[in-house]
Amino acid sequence: MHTKDYFIALTNEELPALLNCIRSIPADNDTYAPDAKARSARRIVAHLIGHPDDLIQGINEGRIDHRNETEFATYEEAAATIEAQTKRLLAMIEQLDEKTWDEKPVDFYVWGNKLYTRSLRDMCYHHHSDMLHHRGQLSTYYRSMGVRNPVIYGATAETIEEMMAAKG
Repeated sequence: MHTKDYFIALTNEELPALLNCIRSIPADNDTYAPDAKARSARRIVAHLIGHPDDLIQGINEGRIDHRNETEFATYEEAAATIEAQTKRLLAMIEQLDEKTWDEKPVDFYVWGNKLYTRSLRDMCYHHHSDMLHHRGQLSTYYRSMGVRNPVIYGATAETIEEMMAAKG
């Protein structure tokens, strides 16, 4: 399997867990952050929304003007936007030839400052890892926000407790 095909499969596999995490954030307690320098849950989602659009721009223009935070009204809207843009991104990647995927240089800018250049392939995998990183951050916030941890890869502590209680 070529890395392009693996990226598409991996993204499709991870997307439902990301969307579930976003939809699990309590809108009435989304300003929680564990430290003054840490992003709140709301700001993490505002940061994540732009990731698929960054990569779409990278494919189209060979540069990314990183979208640090994008406003949204509801977590359902945020999840739907990420889902739609990720599907659009994957359809674009599917159409790329392997040479473009492997070799196209993409410049990465934050607030107008060029930070680095990577191949399109490496930029896509970097953004994917960054999305997993931020999903991991969110996974540490839920209990402090007063809600149950959503399932990401397996049973949560709450799920285990329920199974133990059901056994009697």
